[in-house]
Amino acid sequence: MIKTIKLFFYPLKIRWLMLKAQYIRQNNKAKYSKYRCSKDTKRCFNNKLSPYYQYEYFGENTPVCCATHLYNILKDVTNILEKNNLEYFISFGTLLGAIRHKGLIPWDTDIDIIIPEQIKEQIFNTLKDQLDTHYIVKKDKENNIVGSLMRVYLSKTNTLHLDLFTYLEDTTQNIIFGYNRIFSKTDIYPLQKIDFYDIKLFAPQDTNKHLQMLYDKEYMLYAYKQWAIDKSKFQLQDYTPAKIE
Repeated sequence: MIKTIKLFFYPLKIRWLMLKAQYIRQNNKAKYSKYRCSKDTKRCFNNKLSPYYQYEYFGENTPVCCATHLYNILKDVTNILEKNNLEYFISFGTLLGAIRHKGLIPWDTDIDIIIPEQIKEQIFNTLKDQLDTHYIVKKDKENNIVGSLMRVYLSKTNTLHLDLFTYLEDTTQNIIFGYNRIFSKTDIYPLQKIDFYDIKLFAPQDTNKHLQMLYDKEYMLYAYKQWAIDKSKFQLQDYTPAKIE
């Protein structure tokens, strides 16, 4: 009822799309109550057979199947990077999830890893060689980012993915990546290992400063759902990570 009332205040086109999605979801919940997305299906957000269709717009948490796929991609990629002594560290929402929830943010939709620009070809070739029969590894493009971007997709059909952003160094030993985010190298190195569910991942040395620069000083207390129609900031009450299988 509350969701229906909120929808009334959105522009007519959005209201119609949301009501249509709500109808599809309700039908699917009756037919496919045990639905799980896979490599052979579209991700739940885009799949009209999923009871979680367009869940992000409704401000709902990531379905267990999607979160599990993201976790598995992350675990497989970092295992290969570490096995081959290839440097990386987590950042953006993945780091925020690790610090605040000890895993994925409950409504997160991808994974973010940072790698040095100078070894990007070595990392790309290694991932292609060791992962390409299991996932889709490709160079990608995104507007306005510093450096370059690679992605590891669950499959061509299911586009859940992990992003590998490269970082650049300027003459004053600053590290720059993403959307022109600038960090002192001494705040990132030496890297440390932090908990993420049952694994440990490389992260910046000063995670608090890193996250304050990415978000704000109250990142542990308040949040918002980036892709939801309602992006209102709210106070966190539950720090449980996204559920995985």
